[in-house]
Amino acid sequence: MIDRFIKKIRLPRRRRARGRSKEGRDKVEEENCEMSRYQISMQNAKRLQKWALKISGAYKFLENIPKLPKTKKIKPGLYVSYEINDELDGGIDWPDISIATIYAVLNNNQEFLGEIGAYNFETYWLSTLEDEQIDTAENWWELINEEYKKLLKSKELIK
Repeated sequence: MIDRFIKKIRLPRRRRARGRSKEGRDKVEEENCEMSRYQISMQNAKRLQKWALKISGAYKFLENIPKLPKTKKIKPGLYVSYEINDELDGGIDWPDISIATIYAVLNNNQEFLGEIGAYNFETYWLSTLEDEQIDTAENWWELINEEYKKLLKSKELIK
């Protein structure tokens, strides 16, 4: 009876990469070995971005702010950048990526005011120049507006 059972078990065949030479297969294997265990794809990073904006509640404040243009001359004001950095490899841990970054543009100079970061669909954080973690999106937005007003006053005093 066991003999019949053993005969029915089929072991999977080892498949060869079709259309590639042995050197090509070796190259693919080397590339795969160099990848980090904790790397996130750009598609997952964009999903993480949408998740963090929704969960944090910051999208309510950011939807009315223009996106940071890529031109050299920028009108003064507050801008948001949704650009995800290319550092999607966390190495020994999952990467913590910047979801949205707030900039103040004065005299064609960009000043960092704050950002939203996220980590592996587990947590997000809101930060400014002075505070690393802020509890709510409302408080975060108030601190960013206060910092922006301080920058405006300091630039006016310089003139």
